[in-house]
Amino acid sequence: MLCCTACVLLQVLVVGPRYGSWGTERYGVAPRQVDALEFYPAALQQRLRELSALQQAALRSLPRPAAVVTFRRQLVSTLAAASLHSYDEASWAISPAPAPQEVIWKAVGLRSWEVSLRQLAVWVAFWLLVLFYAPVVALIQAPVNMDNLMKIPFLRSLLELQFVSSLIQGFLPSLVLLIFLAVLPYLLGALIRRAGLHSITAEDSLLTLMYFLFQLFAVFIFSFVSGTALSQLQALLDDPHRLISLLGVSAPQQASFFST
Repeated sequence: MLCCTACVLLQVLVVGPRYGSWGTERYGVAPRQVDALEFYPAALQQRLRELSALQQAALRSLPRPAAVVTFRRQLVSTLAAASLHSYDEASWAISPAPAPQEVIWKAVGLRSWEVSLRQLAVWVAFWLLVLFYAPVVALIQAPVNMDNLMKIPFLRSLLELQFVSSLIQGFLPSLVLLIFLAVLPYLLGALIRRAGLHSITAEDSLLTLMYFLFQLFAVFIFSFVSGTALSQLQALLDDPHRLISLLGVSAPQQASFFST
């Protein structure tokens, strides 16, 4: 009785087509009982031969700078992402892949040094845009201070009208600035598309960050500094030591620009 049970445990049901042409030629199409001690070593050797053939074919093909690998189980995917595949991060970097509709396929093939160089160029161009935009903000900020405009003879009579002064001081600067800010996302989007990012979400995140930094530096800080300097420029040149007190006097005068 014990000997019969041992014989049953050593048998395995094999369906030849499940193992490709090797299984069909060796075991046929119909399911059959095969000795497990004979089947498993033979199947393992066949898998090793197939793996060696695939490796040789991969070596003969041209190398690719990037690849997308899918896994059937979440556990295997997590282990592969957390494993160290190379000590050189520039040669083999692993990151979670975005959704298929999010992938920017033309950027997937870029090497890491190319992506780094592109992003550096994009950030340099962005800060240059901020610096070149500062004089425009200063020109927009100038009409806010009515005292400067009242010093111009041919504008004095016109600015004495309540409607004209209210329009120039409270509406036109904000309108011009809003037009510039409405065009800005298109300029930044055209710039970010050259950064070599791999997903649409990454581009949107970078666009949001750049738009915030642009408003912080080019609009808020430069508007505050330029409006304050224009209104107190002569006093600041006469006595530079009064910088803090002059800022305390002229800074509140720029409130109308940000409140509108």
